Amino acid sequence: REVTLLVNTAWSRMGCFLSKNVPQGEFRIEIVSSHSKTYQGKKTAHHGQAAKVRLHGTEGHTDWIALKEGGKDATFVDPMVVGLSGTVWQVDLVQKTDSPPWFVEKVLVVSDDETIIFPCYQWIVEKVNLRPSAATIPQKDLAKAQQSRKAGLEKKKGIYQWEQWEGLPSIFSGTFDSLPLSEVWSDNKAHDFQDTTMEVKKDFMLDLLAGVFRVWDDFDDYEDLFHTLSLPKVGTKLWKSDVEFGRQKIQGAPLNQIRRVEAIPQNFPVTTEMVKEFLRKDKTLESEIEDHRIYLLDYAIVDGLPCHGPKEKLKQRYQAAPLVLLYVNGDDNLVPIAIQLNQIPGEDNPIFTPHDSEADWMMAKIFSNNAEFAVHQISEHFLKTHLATEPIIVAMHRNLSSNHPLYKLMHPHFRYQLAINCLARNRLLVEGGLLPENASLTFPSMVEVLKRSYVQWKFDAQSLPKMLSTRGISDSEGKIKIPNYYYCQDSQKLWNAILKWVTSVVQYFYKAEEDVTGDWELQNFALEVCETGYVKEDHGFPSVISSRAQLAEVVSTAIFTASVQHAALNFQQYDSFAFVPFTPAALFLEPPRKKGVLTMKDVFLGLPPKNVSASQIAVLFVLSAYSGDEQMLGNYVDDFFVEDEVLHSHAMFKEELAEIGREIVARGSYQYIHPKKIPNSTAI
Repeated sequence: REVTLLVNTAWSRMGCFLSKNVPQGEFRIEIVSSHSKTYQGKKTAHHGQAAKVRLHGTEGHTDWIALKEGGKDATFVDPMVVGLSGTVWQVDLVQKTDSPPWFVEKVLVVSDDETIIFPCYQWIVEKVNLRPSAATIPQKDLAKAQQSRKAGLEKKKGIYQWEQWEGLPSIFSGTFDSLPLSEVWSDNKAHDFQDTTMEVKKDFMLDLLAGVFRVWDDFDDYEDLFHTLSLPKVGTKLWKSDVEFGRQKIQGAPLNQIRRVEAIPQNFPVTTEMVKEFLRKDKTLESEIEDHRIYLLDYAIVDGLPCHGPKEKLKQRYQAAPLVLLYVNGDDNLVPIAIQLNQIPGEDNPIFTPHDSEADWMMAKIFSNNAEFAVHQISEHFLKTHLATEPIIVAMHRNLSSNHPLYKLMHPHFRYQLAINCLARNRLLVEGGLLPENASLTFPSMVEVLKRSYVQWKFDAQSLPKMLSTRGISDSEGKIKIPNYYYCQDSQKLWNAILKWVTSVVQYFYKAEEDVTGDWELQNFALEVCETGYVKEDHGFPSVISSRAQLAEVVSTAIFTASVQHAALNFQQYDSFAFVPFTPAALFLEPPRKKGVLTMKDVFLGLPPKNVSASQIAVLFVLSAYSGDEQMLGNYVDDFFVEDEVLHSHAMFKEELAEIGREIVARGSYQYIHPKKIPNSTAI
């Protein structure tokens, strides 16, 4: 796996981790590369014959040392005396611009007593400046190192540039095909993505040959769409159940939309008389609200938006903006008891209940799930996990040096995110893209949903405790009121573990509050996130970070969002949304204005034809798939920290995650945010 470049030198002095002096003697440089790394299908160069290396000490630097090919797996430099004095604080690597990319994992400066690690983990295209593994905040770094940090950040500002997106967070200025090499998917991940896509194409090619791309005849016909793909867990037997409808709101992918009701909304005039049969004996809506048993789904965010008109043999599409009342019944099941399909009450906008005909109640739930799908994909998933952290990623690269402790802490949690965000903007959520082409809403309508959601979004409200309390899901002591809401129980434990880990790192490197306010890289980062990244007044991100506790909260929120929250919303989409009659992305029937008019035939005609259904399934299957090179929560393969105290805290963090995993396994239900199923980053 390694390519070793050896330099034997007689140095007068050399430092380790910027503090310890290494006795005079022979030393060597080992440059560790990886034969398995490939770029655009080609393996990394096995040698650095076009490369040079230079070391910096506190009292000078070596000349550029040319590398030449030695053996099959090694490149050597002739032994020489470099005359370097003082501690070694930087290693430079450079190669000609017309040379093939060279992936270097790390550089080791080795003596008989000490080894200094200079992490790299990037493609060498031109010149890179490497700092030791020991992390430092800028004001505590060497004076020469501070200048190098500033120069390095200026270079990265030319690579990571901003692009404004009107009414939305600013984004990375680039496309999937123009990403910096350090952001490009590994070939392993790219191949996994392609293999998953091919598996889906193979499955639906069988359907094409069988000629099943037509309208529905029977709900059971849906199983004809599956050959190599598994049937979604909601399945053909569960989807009509009110209990399954409610369970999906707390254990399915769209588990973040439900809110506790404090009073029945004025535009949703449900009365006790309408739903009395479904309440516990002698209870009223008011008493059940007081007992924390009444919850609401409100899809006003999609109200009044244009849908696709007739095209290519497909009929007009429709999107309702329902209000849904849910109730924790006497069996502790969350079930729907009233659905109004549009926001303005009236005679032509009836309130449907389980009393109504099978077709009416089924279609009311289907329209609700259709709206839920749109809100989940556009707002809860894409905006609040993918887009919401992109300004933090761009600002991190532009303002935090690679040996800054916060860069080392956050960087693994943003692996491949710029790539998947660019891919989503280029191919998924774009005019003619996979999402709008298979949904009710047009692409401009989807952008409007993003903007409406962003108006309401605040960064500080994304910390888990605030998220749950704002929705009324937890009480003042953090207790969850809805039975079997396992996501909340598990995510609370994961949030606490992440916060504890982040706090330990912050307290190690920032010994006092003055260290936080005096860290100019951190303060520049925060200011740029606010002024250039979130570009709205009430964004909830601090422009000045003034305390260690505030810093730990900010970083924990970013890490939690990129890992736990994204995993909860993403990886069960296939199980939750791929049974199309339960959750169609598009509907071809106008929301009913009267009760008792719809028939079951109307329900069939309102669902997407099988070719559109197949596209929905294909997209969800790809989005829900893990890749082979995922790095799961808490597992950092690069040399990110070397400090003993930090490594001990990291070991404690991993053990806490393992214990959470054991508790989830023992429970048996809802495994989606088991730590071994949570990637560190938003990479799909």
